[in-house]
Amino acid sequence: MHAAYMSTTMWTESMEPRNYQEAVSHPLYGKEWELAIREEYESLMKNGAWELVEAPPGRNIVTCKWVFKAKRDAEGRIV
Repeated sequence: MHAAYMSTTMWTESMEPRNYQEAVSHPLYGKEWELAIREEYESLMKNGAWELVEAPPGRNIVTCKWVFKAKRDAEGRIV
């Protein structure tokens, strides 16, 4: 089996990207991840889900990050 096919098959069956760069550079799903990221960001902005403010002195800040999960059908296939 060709190595590129094997790694793509393994990726689609067993794991999601760990970060933005892995998501958008994926050979098969990069464009789909990029579109999903853009749609999610636009939704957050449209709904006023957050605002950027100065952190109060001496306070711990809760950080955030993108979490990538592939949606799957009842048989476990990526949809």
